[in-house]
Amino acid sequence: MKNLFFWGLLISYNCLHAQFCNFQFNNYNPGISYYNNIPFNLALQIDSMIVNWGDGYIEHLSNPGQNDYHQYCNCGTYNISISVFNNGIYNCSANYQAVITYTALMNHTLNGNTVNFNTYQGTNYFWEFGDGTTLNTNTNNVSHTYLTNGVFYPKVTFDVYNANAACNMVCTGAKGFDTVTITNAPCNLQSSFWAYKNGLDVNFSNLTTCPNCASQSFEWSFGDGSPNSILLNPSHTYANLGLYQACLYASGIDSLQNTCTDTFCLDIVFNYPNLVLDEKPNTINIFPNPVHHQLFIVNTSNFPRELYNSIGRLVFTTLKNEIDVSNYAKGMYYLKVGEQEKKITSQ
Repeated sequence: MKNLFFWGLLISYNCLHAQFCNFQFNNYNPGISYYNNIPFNLALQIDSMIVNWGDGYIEHLSNPGQNDYHQYCNCGTYNISISVFNNGIYNCSANYQAVITYTALMNHTLNGNTVNFNTYQGTNYFWEFGDGTTLNTNTNNVSHTYLTNGVFYPKVTFDVYNANAACNMVCTGAKGFDTVTITNAPCNLQSSFWAYKNGLDVNFSNLTTCPNCASQSFEWSFGDGSPNSILLNPSHTYANLGLYQACLYASGIDSLQNTCTDTFCLDIVFNYPNLVLDEKPNTINIFPNPVHHQLFIVNTSNFPRELYNSIGRLVFTTLKNEIDVSNYAKGMYYLKVGEQEKKITSQ
């Protein structure tokens, strides 16, 4: 499953007598060897060499011969230098940059549009699944569900220890790569819209998404008893002030002829024409504020509506969009819906 990877670059020769330096470097993971490719009679004239392997280890070699090998105990970039001497006189040198990294096979199994990944044992995993999502774990196996069909190129970055048991090799930033083809992701239809008011006129903007849908259809209910609309982005004029619930019913068919549906509803408020509301999905709007008796909540989420007093004590919870505060003491309260929060004054 594991594989050490090496590459290098011969940077330069510095020569007074070039015939004594013709070094070739080779990878024998997790180490590197050199061979001085010169005639044997010239090699016999070399009486010493100094080899700096770039990791703090320096060899002073007498009668060195033409080849040597060094094993690294950490991944990284190493600048190797070899100086050649003849009768104690400097002849030439070679400089070489070696990069030793670690790659691991990244295996996977498919179960529909869910993929189980695994790779070599290590720590500090950072998974990138190729669809814009990521995950940090300390385990070498994870599962991921793809929501769209296509070809994805996931990868993982992690730290590995004991990659070479001979010297307890350490590699940070080790990588694994894979290719995954998804052909049977579900519809994944998500219905949503915004509403823009101008007096009693409302323009609806369809925000529905369905990455795998081959076709989609829509039906709108405006909450005032008027006929439904099947337009993509309809407009509607309400006859009277009031609180209306507009709903979008969306359906889609994917390339495998699977059908999916979703519904999204939003409260449209005309009770207070001068009230400015943020009508984006999942935000909280409340009115009136300050409140004397009945508090109205405009929010489409399924989270409970939780009312807290000024010292953080929960005093009331409901799933409705109305709260009667007439029996509570006057003062400051906080309304919490999911992660959203609003401050309320009861008078």
